[in-house]
Amino acid sequence: KIVGDKLLDCGVREKVSTPVLLSIMEEGGGGIVGSASGSTIVGCANYAAITGSGVAGIVGSVTGSYVQACYNRGAITGLNAAGIACFTVKDENGFSANLYYCYNTGMIKTTSKNYSPAGVVFMSADTDEISMCYYLEGSADAGITETLGTDKPTMVTAATLQSNSFAALSLSDY
Repeated sequence: KIVGDKLLDCGVREKVSTPVLLSIMEEGGGGIVGSASGSTIVGCANYAAITGSGVAGIVGSVTGSYVQACYNRGAITGLNAAGIACFTVKDENGFSANLYYCYNTGMIKTTSKNYSPAGVVFMSADTDEISMCYYLEGSADAGITETLGTDKPTMVTAATLQSNSFAALSLSDY
């Protein structure tokens, strides 16, 4: 768990397994960090296979934080599963989670018939900003499975991900 700190240029390449959660809104598990509150996560990548209950490639639960220029290439499997963040939530001051320039190419699968896998975020609060985020066609059922907001990640093909225009996205773009 990180609170009010920055996590820059990190990565995971081994298998990660998180404990079963008691409740859907508990912290969750991620390839980089389990939960982030009032923090900034920039330039991180996950290549590991992750299994658990509420899991994602980068961060399990994001509260009032920024996640920027991160990507997931690992297979994610869980009751609630997403490529970048499983849950995004406003903090007690109303500050929302913000995801920018993130993408997922890993296969996302859920272990429940009641939930669909999400390429970017499983459950998003209505005030979250999710901008310029992408997921590979066929990697998940949707960009966001459950949302109260209007921002939507974009599904892209492998050819688009490999193009020069996609590769030109960088931290200097925002």
